[in-house]
Amino acid sequence: MMTRIIIASLAVFAIAVPCTMAGRGGGNFYVPALVATGQPIHQAATTGQLTLLLTACAGMLVFHKHGLVDWKLALVLSPATDAMAFVGGYLAHLMPGASLKFILAGLLGNRSQTGDWLIFSPFQGRKMCLSPSPPRGTVPF
Repeated sequence: MMTRIIIASLAVFAIAVPCTMAGRGGGNFYVPALVATGQPIHQAATTGQLTLLLTACAGMLVFHKHGLVDWKLALVLSPATDAMAFVGGYLAHLMPGASLKFILAGLLGNRSQTGDWLIFSPFQGRKMCLSPSPPRGTVPF
């Protein structure tokens, strides 16, 4: 039991660090990694959401320090996102674990087929900056 927890912790940490540095959530990696270490799907999804919350807060602090957080946009998007997270959690609780695994596999498969190019495409109209303290409005990677 303790070995599984250590392996799951190392897997999530190995995923969380690069995803947070890139400003990307990583939730589509946490849940499969946790399920692969033997956690039930409901527990893995909940743990993945908590990990997303913690890594988002850590990333937000770093990006805010460099003046890269668009607070107006965050205040517009956050209420709807927060509300739908509760709705999704409630609906997931009503479904059996096997159904959730199939839904997750379908969503991940569809996403990998259609959406990954959006994540790795360059930002339109923004300059890339590699200095340790980038000017306001630039991306720090």
